[in-house]
Amino acid sequence: MTDALSQLTIFYTAGIHGDLALLPRLFTFIQQQIAERSDKPLLLDMGESCVPDVWPCGVTGGRSTLIVLDGMGYHAANVEGVLAEGERYKLSGAISLGLVDGRYSWRYNVPPIQDDDIVVSLRPTPAIGLNIALEPAAATSLEDRVLRLQTVEKRQLGIVSISLSGEPALESCEVVNMSPNVRPDPTISAAVNFVEDEARYLENR
Repeated sequence: MTDALSQLTIFYTAGIHGDLALLPRLFTFIQQQIAERSDKPLLLDMGESCVPDVWPCGVTGGRSTLIVLDGMGYHAANVEGVLAEGERYKLSGAISLGLVDGRYSWRYNVPPIQDDDIVVSLRPTPAIGLNIALEPAAATSLEDRVLRLQTVEKRQLGIVSISLSGEPALESCEVVNMSPNVRPDPTISAAVNFVEDEARYLENR
C-alpha cells in the first residue's frame, strides 16, 4: 500500500439503463458532492449503464453510456452484460475508463497517484491492499480487504470513505438522492449529443 494514499473516498452509481438525458444532471450533482469534500474521489459505475432495448444502447453495442461516463471523469465501470462482444477494442485508446468484467480488472490510477495494490474487479479477488468488487451487494461491507458496495438506483449516488492507514477500514457509507431540480451541465449535454449523432450515423449506414 502506498503511503501517499491514506484515505480513499469512493463515489459510485448503478442502473443508469441507457438514460443519456440523466447524465448531464448527474454530473452536476456529482460535482456538487465533490465540492463538499477535500479529497478527489474514485468514481465508479456498478453496472447496467446500458441495456439493449433502450436507444442508443443496442445500436452502439453498449458503448454510448460508457463514452459519456468517461467524459464525466469516471475511473472504472462494470461492463458485464453491458458491452457487446467485440466492442471493447473499439473503445481501446479512445477512452481512459477502466472496463471491468469477469475477465478484466482495473488497478487504481488517479493521477498523481497510481497504486497497483488497490484492485477493482467484478467479483471479490485477493488483493495486497484493497479489492473493490463491482458486483452490487445488499449492503456495504469491508471484510478481509474486500469492499462490497450496496446497490443504488440511477438517481442516487453512493459515497464510501475508507481508511488505508494500516488494515483497510470502512469509516462511513451513505446513499444520497439527486434533487429533481439539478441543472444539466452543458459540456456533458454536448457529449450526449455527440454520442446520439454517432448512433444515428450507425443506424443510417
